Amino acid sequence: MPSSRTHIQIPIGPLGEATLLALTDPVSDAEFLLRQRDFIQQVFGHSSYLHTRARAMPLSDAFLGVLVNLIDVLDANAPDEARHCIHQLVHVLKTVSPQLLDGPFDGASSKP
Repeated sequence: MPSSRTHIQIPIGPLGEATLLALTDPVSDAEFLLRQRDFIQQVFGHSSYLHTRARAMPLSDAFLGVLVNLIDVLDANAPDEARHCIHQLVHVLKTVSPQLLDGPFDGASSKP
């Protein structure tokens, strides 16, 4: 994504269709890590909310919603980078858990 971007497109979906003003100042690695920590706390807070609504997998639901929204926003603003990001994410998932992408996605292994 170009550093000169002034606006960020939010696609239609859970976040609604919108255009947000992009941050104009660079964010250092340290500041970005702090913001990530705060964001992760918010995701866990949303998970707690989903738990009160009797969701079977509230933490998974909260994180999956975030991942999908982030990829949608990336795709709306930089489709080539979105494809690259998805390719890298699949590689990371295969590396972290090789059996994850082999066979059914219902938690059962197709291997004997």
